[in-house]
Amino acid sequence: MAYRREKWKEYGSTLFQIILSFALLTSVHGSCGPLPKLLYAAPMSLEMANKTNFSDGEQVRYICRPGYSRNSSRVTLTCRDNSWYPTTPFCVKKRCHHPGELNNGKVFIKTDLEFGSKIEFSCLDGYNLIGSSTSTCEIFETGVTWSDPIPQCEIIVCPPPPHISNGKHSNREDEIYSFGSSVTYRCNPSFSLIGEASISCTVVDGTIGTWSPQPPVCKKVICKQPEFPNGKLTSGLGPLYTYRDTVMLECNRGYLINGSNMIHCGADNQWIPDIPTCEINACTKQPVIANADLEPYYRFENVFPVGTVLTFTCKNGYKATPDTPLTATCQKDFSWQMKGGFCERICCPSPVINNGKILQFINDCKYVPMRRIKIQCEGYQQESICQQDGTWKPEITSCDSKRISDCNSPKTIANGNFTINEGYFDVSVNYFCNDGYVLIGKSTNICRFSKWANPFPHCQALCPKPKVSNGKLFSEKFQYLSGEKVNIQCSPGYHLLGSQNITCSENRSWIPEVPKCEWEFSEGCEKVSVGYKLMQCLPNSQDVKLALEIEKLSLEIELLKQAIGKNKMNSKQESSSQSCTHKIEKDPQTYPYY
Repeated sequence: MAYRREKWKEYGSTLFQIILSFALLTSVHGSCGPLPKLLYAAPMSLEMANKTNFSDGEQVRYICRPGYSRNSSRVTLTCRDNSWYPTTPFCVKKRCHHPGELNNGKVFIKTDLEFGSKIEFSCLDGYNLIGSSTSTCEIFETGVTWSDPIPQCEIIVCPPPPHISNGKHSNREDEIYSFGSSVTYRCNPSFSLIGEASISCTVVDGTIGTWSPQPPVCKKVICKQPEFPNGKLTSGLGPLYTYRDTVMLECNRGYLINGSNMIHCGADNQWIPDIPTCEINACTKQPVIANADLEPYYRFENVFPVGTVLTFTCKNGYKATPDTPLTATCQKDFSWQMKGGFCERICCPSPVINNGKILQFINDCKYVPMRRIKIQCEGYQQESICQQDGTWKPEITSCDSKRISDCNSPKTIANGNFTINEGYFDVSVNYFCNDGYVLIGKSTNICRFSKWANPFPHCQALCPKPKVSNGKLFSEKFQYLSGEKVNIQCSPGYHLLGSQNITCSENRSWIPEVPKCEWEFSEGCEKVSVGYKLMQCLPNSQDVKLALEIEKLSLEIELLKQAIGKNKMNSKQESSSQSCTHKIEKDPQTYPYY
């Protein structure tokens, strides 16, 4: 019994090893599940198609589906290592032939020409597509072909061009007018062609042939020579003008043209655009600056167009204060805007000499240019000449080399600053202001004899010129000092919204704020809506033109209403006269139209 038990153990161990080896062998070689679903091919055997388990190394033959062809000599799948091989397609889509070119059209191949692909057809502008606009590569018998044949593109034709009165077109009546054809019209003698001379056969809604633009009109057009006061015609002189004749206009010197300088004779015998006017646009008096001369070019002129800038130069012995150009500009209100200050007598300052003596002393401004002075120093004399710029040359020097620099520190100024210049004999300070401020007082101060020669300056705020549309300023400048007041007046027909007087403040703004000028209806104009009086109540020519157009439209509407009412009255009268004459006689209020 013990022997059998030992033998069983030996057999059991051997059986276990055999089963384990078989399991390992199976896991190494493996198996495959059902066949994959291929778009391009199918198993040749239905049995294989329904089979769910395949052993390693087993092969299945395939056949290409309709629309596909073999691209390899081998069309089988093989089970290997739990997967089907090969993974790359062995059938490819069949290709349709190229459809060819479409005359007067285009062929759009969206992707390719393979089975299942689609192509589209379209015609050029002016052609109609006859046939299908698409075609698909599909199965035909054992191969593939296009579902629809290539279409045709037929040219679109227009009807004969329309006739016009007092004119004709250049082509024959029996011609066929296809897309793109054109005809040209011309008018009979003494008639003008209004519109485009040539029209062309075009397409509407992609299929309908029509002429564009509208044919012209032949009309007799005569314009008289335009009246142009304070101006002249520079081109196109003549007593009479026909359609589209053009003239050029120019205003006399000192006048500004209001409108277009080029007008042409319009189809309604009127000038287009409206004949312009010449409005005064000049200053008529020469400005005057004391001790200054006007530049020679303008000395004998009396008319200065707006925007003219005149330049002045100070006479000999005078200089511009401050040292900026002296100019006068003619403003839009025909006043002069002066810039640059005034002409001041050139004076060299009376020199202060330490340890020296001026041999000749003159008070006030007597040291004029080219005047000489002599300075007596201990044991010698110095001489200097007053220059045109108000300085001494050579410089006035001290009779000794002692430097004077024991003054108090220079005064700081609000909204400004200074620089210090240390010379050999003295110390000077130059003051300047920040942007938007002006220096009041002398910009330079010199330390002499332990004190400053002049009072220190200060910076005063500047306000920009206020802008008032449809109004003007009584005292017009480029800038205004703080504290200065400005009076504002509106143009005729406008009323002031705000204060008439504004003041420049220290923060460089106007107090109160700058007012506005708004259009003001004259007395009696508030209720005017139509008629001649409306024209007198409007502010400008553009509003008058618009009012005239509205008035014309309202009259046309009124006439249309009257015509409709008259038609209704006539129709009612006819029906009433046949059946209801006795009622009308008894009660006329029932029919208010009679």
